Amino acid sequence: MNTFQLSLLIQRELEDGRNPLELEKLIRAANDQAAEKGAIDRRVLKKLAREPERVRLGYRQLVALNNYFHWVGLPGLDEQPIFLKPGVLDCLVEKPRLAFLLGSTPRLHEQRNDISRWDTRSMADLLHAVCLRSTRRPVRGANLSFELKDVLLDFSARPETFVGQDWYGLLQDNQTSLLSIGSPRASHASEILLARLFHQKPFEPPGAGDAALPFYFIWPDLKPGALRPAVRGSRRRLRENPPGFRSRFALAADDIVKRDKALARAIRAGKACAFSLGNTLYPVHVGPKHFKMYAVIAAQRRRGGQTHVIIAGISGPATYAAATLLGQIQEPVPVVADQDGPVLYVPVEVGIRVDSSRNRSRGDIREVVSKEFLDEPKIWRKPPPPEPSRDER
Repeated sequence: MNTFQLSLLIQRELEDGRNPLELEKLIRAANDQAAEKGAIDRRVLKKLAREPERVRLGYRQLVALNNYFHWVGLPGLDEQPIFLKPGVLDCLVEKPRLAFLLGSTPRLHEQRNDISRWDTRSMADLLHAVCLRSTRRPVRGANLSFELKDVLLDFSARPETFVGQDWYGLLQDNQTSLLSIGSPRASHASEILLARLFHQKPFEPPGAGDAALPFYFIWPDLKPGALRPAVRGSRRRLRENPPGFRSRFALAADDIVKRDKALARAIRAGKACAFSLGNTLYPVHVGPKHFKMYAVIAAQRRRGGQTHVIIAGISGPATYAAATLLGQIQEPVPVVADQDGPVLYVPVEVGIRVDSSRNRSRGDIREVVSKEFLDEPKIWRKPPPPEPSRDER
């Protein structure tokens, strides 16, 4: 079922305690300044927000809304579709191709590339979900096709080093939607796609003067000259960031010391990691029983009509849990004609436990025991450029 976007837009304009009468006055003010004027009253606005199926809109009412949206800096009705697909999965099947991007570790001597079992499980679940959605896809010639692209990890790499690689060329392919699995620490594709969505420079740590992003990962960082504890029986450290790892979406322990000194100390010691969402820090203390992990899903409709999605968790199990929730996101991914749309993102909280009954020689013995959205889906729009100083005017 499609979403009536005009109703959704009016609902958002009535948030924060604004009532239909106030909105009517604002729309009237916008139309007073327009060349072609329209009008709409508060009764229609109220019905449009709460009972859209009962609304009958005339030409002058649509003109009034179009003028208002332009007046407040939003795309007008001439730039947005009337209906939107109901969720992220539906957007992914609109183009004829979907590519899964998975970080992989090259093993040159064995002539093989290793991919995380959690990432492959994520892809398996997502492929099944996408195939089910694709059966609802309107007939547009050929059936939906899928590709799997390895993103070889090399933490000394920069964006220019990827030019010529298959997966990197797909970033500009208007006929292929992309689904990147794994955090920036697990996949260079996630770092580059997130940087494109949020208008950032990839592979650079956040700077003091940079605008804050809605979320960050915080992993233990291996300092130059630091030694991992090797004494048998010592408390196990979490895996540090690989040497050379830099991400615009990762903070260091020093960045949060003023917010939580004890957590920063634990992260430096390799005994914790964390997820930052807005002004809130969510610590992760890995233990022998149940503990929390975090992930984020971000999606954007690109100007060519394709959809880019990133599913990134602090750990592999968190990424997998978030992947299984992708189909439950029913918030529409915004569309803006001939432009990259706003970013839809949603954080995820995951319950993990270590199955101590299993022999550790069997490898990864972590299990996902719970998963839920940590918050409602949010829309991130590119911040306006800073106002020029007096000297620059």
